[in-house]
Amino acid sequence: MRQRGEEVAVDGPAAVVERTLAALERLTTRLPAEPGDRRVEAIGRVLWLDE
Repeated sequence: MRQRGEEVAVDGPAAVVERTLAALERLTTRLPAEPGDRRVEAIGRVLWLDE
């Protein structure tokens, strides 16, 4: 996780904020339409969306 954080941060804090806000906008629209029993991989684990 630390390595990924360093890779993302290389472009500076403004770029991190911009990417984060873009991802938040996409997910705010997309996630409510997804079924709660859908599995996704996150942080090296498989999770249900409703977890």
